[in-house]
Amino acid sequence: MKTWIDLYTSHRQGRTAAASWTADVRRALIALAEAGHCDDTIRGRFSNRELGDLAEWSIRKDGKAAAEPLTGLADLETAEMSVLGLMDRRGHLHAFTVSVEGKRKDGSTWALAVHLCDDRVTQKSPTGDRQGIGACSHAALHCHVGPDLERGPAVRVPLPALSPVEALEWVLSQLVRSAKFEPAPWAEVQAALEKASA
Repeated sequence: MKTWIDLYTSHRQGRTAAASWTADVRRALIALAEAGHCDDTIRGRFSNRELGDLAEWSIRKDGKAAAEPLTGLADLETAEMSVLGLMDRRGHLHAFTVSVEGKRKDGSTWALAVHLCDDRVTQKSPTGDRQGIGACSHAALHCHVGPDLERGPAVRVPLPALSPVEALEWVLSQLVRSAKFEPAPWAEVQAALEKASA
């Protein structure tokens, strides 16, 4: 049980987001556009909407949250990506999601999503991010991969504590097979391991 308590604790600690997280996410989206995988107009479409003490950050089009079409992905015929974050004025990240839904070249559906569950305690969600029956079955930060995000079994794969940009980088590394979108190339990992063991 200690592993899951430690994981949940790390997810809670990771909710203190650096002030630069939106700029970091925007830079990753601009790199995606520069590589030709989405429209160049994305550079100005990751924006915020004030909701009282909260700010909702998302890809927006015509003032509304929107999915961004992706192109040139090796294994997908069509794909759309959504990014959404919810943060309060004290720098606490309440929720973050990156999702991609699309179709493979054979016409079958496919989805990938990373969710940091909303931790606000509300009437609709009286336990905040403590969803499911435990931290193992419903880790606060988790991913889904499958034909869609609704079909059972609803598998939630736990992720280590990742910042919003690290979560986005992980998603992009699954979609774009390029060193540009791999945040931990093996040469750098090997060098870090050798340095740590010296």
